[in-house]
Amino acid sequence: MRYRLEEGRFGGRPPDLVHEASGFRIWNVDPVGILTQVGDLDIPDVAVAEFLSREGQALVDARLPDGQKASYFHDWTRLRGYSPAARRVMTEWALRVRPRTERIVIALAPQAKVVKMGVSVATMTLQLAGLGLDVGDEIQPYLDEHGVRPA
Repeated sequence: MRYRLEEGRFGGRPPDLVHEASGFRIWNVDPVGILTQVGDLDIPDVAVAEFLSREGQALVDARLPDGQKASYFHDWTRLRGYSPAARRVMTEWALRVRPRTERIVIALAPQAKVVKMGVSVATMTLQLAGLGLDVGDEIQPYLDEHGVRPA
């Protein structure tokens, strides 16, 4: 079965967590991991990055069996920018969970040139640390390819 990500709903379900100030959304998904989506705030700050890296990771940690790896899917197609401090928090998060990470996928709008440039800087850091990262224009093909569904 194919599960669609729409504005604020995944497979017809509301998110498991929502950052109150920004509207950023997080869903628990299977295979074990999370799916995030930009909310009302399209230029997130450190508070949003910390929400994703703390509360989002807590969802993963609560469900990830020993010896298995998690997947992280980010629908950030509405992102127009972010602070360098937010990028630093997100990069540190990825490095921290690297040993237990199967994949990280980020979807960015084709016109988000500045965002893509910043993500490419973070991607280089992560690749040097041995962590692969897929970046595309749409999240749905990746969700379909990996059989992602609400948990």
